[in-house]
Amino acid sequence: MDFLLNKNNKPLKVSLTETQYLSFKRIADEKGIPLEDVVSKLILKKLSDKSDKNKRISYLINENSGQR
Repeated sequence: MDFLLNKNNKPLKVSLTETQYLSFKRIADEKGIPLEDVVSKLILKKLSDKSDKNKRISYLINENSGQR
């Protein structure tokens, strides 16, 4: 499943595996918030974590300058 997230007006395309999708969906359902909010918060937190050089969570993040 793909999500378009917006960080500093730059669209980011995030592709999740089925396992990641199901994990995030479970978190969203438990907290009663939209799935997109869970994904964007976790991705933005990971992107802002400068101390994690390995980026242990393996997301496919591609900048899409022409898509919104």
